[in-house]
Amino acid sequence: MPLRRSAPNGGGGNLTHTFAVHLTCRTSGEDKPVCYATFIASQLSGVGESWRLTYPFEKKRRTTVDVGVKLGQQLVEELQSAICDALARSLSPETTILCPARYRLPDEYIWGVRNSSERVGFMEGHWLFQ
Repeated sequence: MPLRRSAPNGGGGNLTHTFAVHLTCRTSGEDKPVCYATFIASQLSGVGESWRLTYPFEKKRRTTVDVGVKLGQQLVEELQSAICDALARSLSPETTILCPARYRLPDEYIWGVRNSSERVGFMEGHWLFQ
């Protein structure tokens, strides 16, 4: 499930927009625990109309918030696609992947963890399944 969060970053009205893919799963049965992971796709930092990409690579040139948000959304879509590809190839054939969908969890659970995968990487400006 693609997610976006904006949070203060230092003083002077500086904000960080974080774009992420949040993954939840549960084996069949309501009494089973929910497993979860959050993968950060991109981060933008700035104030007003002066923004720059800070993750997954640092872009020195500043841009407008609209252009930065479009890039952030593109990167989160690419990362979600790469994660779904990795899951589809590693799970059993009878497993169902619902995308976008998630079990509702508190924000602290979602944003309190950062995960990575050796099978998904950032190459030549794009998130890809490797």
